[in-house]
Amino acid sequence: MKEVAYAKVKDYMNKSPVRVSELQTIADLIGAFKETNCYEALISGKDTFGLVTVRDLLDIGHPERTRIENITHLVGSVKPNDLIIDAVDVMMRHNIRAVPIIEEGKLFGLISQGDVIDAIHDSNDLRKTSAEEVMISPVKTINVDDSVANARKLMINNRFSHLPVIDKDGRLKGMITAKDITFTFIQPQKGVEVGERIGETIRTWNAPVKTLMDEHPYTGTESESLFNIIQGFINQKKSACVVIHGDKPIGIITPREIISLLLRFTDHKTPSIYVLGLNKEDVIFDVEIARQKVLNVIDSNLPIHPDIEEVLIHVEKARKQGVRTLYEVRARVWSTTERIHVKAEGWDLPSVFDDLTYRLDRKLKEAKRDRSESTLRKKGWDPRRPKPPPSPF
Repeated sequence: MKEVAYAKVKDYMNKSPVRVSELQTIADLIGAFKETNCYEALISGKDTFGLVTVRDLLDIGHPERTRIENITHLVGSVKPNDLIIDAVDVMMRHNIRAVPIIEEGKLFGLISQGDVIDAIHDSNDLRKTSAEEVMISPVKTINVDDSVANARKLMINNRFSHLPVIDKDGRLKGMITAKDITFTFIQPQKGVEVGERIGETIRTWNAPVKTLMDEHPYTGTESESLFNIIQGFINQKKSACVVIHGDKPIGIITPREIISLLLRFTDHKTPSIYVLGLNKEDVIFDVEIARQKVLNVIDSNLPIHPDIEEVLIHVEKARKQGVRTLYEVRARVWSTTERIHVKAEGWDLPSVFDDLTYRLDRKLKEAKRDRSESTLRKKGWDPRRPKPPPSPF
């Protein structure tokens, strides 16, 4: 994998990505997505290039009257001679599926998560890495009898595109995706009477997810290698793997989680901190201040955890109560020798991050103590044995 991480972007880029003008309508973009079966498109502006994904279309009510410029994300870019690891870093920092490749104002192409997966799919490193090491857990799910409208809301609020479907006993029954919803329901309504359109919309969004879900989702076990997971992506033409224990979902893996492994080869001594899941309405929250707080905790613990390479922080909106939002924030610390997970929740996001950093600091110090005690046990120390009195010398 390291050789791919340090390969040049131009060696793996897509030279002919889906490309539309920001002045076209969402209906035009949906047509382009359907025709190419892609998840993301480059959006050309007067002097800029942006990105739109299928998930971005979920909140559109009138695709035939909405211009693409209204939902375009102006994201970071890389140059043709930049490294794959640089492109992956941009994807993780901006929580995007692809990165434009631009130099001196000229567009060369696009590098996507899928392109990176294609580049590393036969790596031996992936045979040694299990699904459990990268999966997002616990995983958000939805009941088979819940509405498509609720599935759509969950995806918009949490900024994900895949939602496992379960029955009342928690058993996996299917998968519903942003692409399923967009291609089925976010459609132009030309030639439909107003009364019919309103009634049809109500019936559509209130339909249970079981009428739309994929009844044969791609699944794997927590001990399965990422090499096998990727082969499943390719062979079954799926974009996510639900990790199951028995017949119940315990995690989910998308290309994003797999390509993040490349960041282990970053030369920086300072660990990378990524904050994912914040929406446009969260701009009042200073992400950089939050990242710095986490980085301060990591830095203070580096002497006892020198192998820490990366911290992934996922922000989820657990539920709403009036104008208030309950946030659930999870941090996953990666190192070459251990995995550490902590979480915090609350109604005030800055306070939740303060709680998270406190818990993370405690967890890192506990992990150090646990390792020290384990070493002492190997040398014959018994924790039940009374400690000897302190030496007077």
